[in-house]
Formats: sequence, C-alpha cells, structure tokens
Amino acid sequence: NYQLLKEANVTRRREFHIALMELSKRLDFHLVDVDRVLKREGISEQVDFAHFPAKGMEPIGAEFHKILKELEVV
Repeated sequence: NYQLLKEANVTRRREFHIALMELSKRLDFHLVDVDRVLKREGISEQVDFAHFPAKGMEPIGAEFHKILKELEVV
C-alpha cells in the first residue's frame, strides 16, 4: 500500500492525470476522461473514481465514439 508516501491519494491521482494529459498532447493520442464524462452527466452514485453505475457506460461510450469519428475510424 501507499500509506508511507508523503502525498495523499487524491494529489497523486491529480498529478498523474495532468501528466497524462500533457503526454497525450505531446505524443498525439486521445484520452477519455471517464470522471469528467460522468460528472457532466450528473452521476452521483459513484462509489469511488474506479467504480460507477452501469448507466454511466452509455455516456462514456458516446465520448469514445466521438473520438473514433474525429479520427475517421467510424
């Protein structure tokens, strides 16, 4: 576990998220920000950042589909 690390879980996740976004821009790959999509849709039953209700799958899939259309894959 990470209990002896100086930074809190939320801080480490935020730093990772920012670094990943910067890397995706530099190397030109797409990301689906699941948390942002779910918050935009008003999902409130989310247990934590990795567990969300099944009804959250549709907006996440729509975001993924939007990226595929931008890339002209579909």
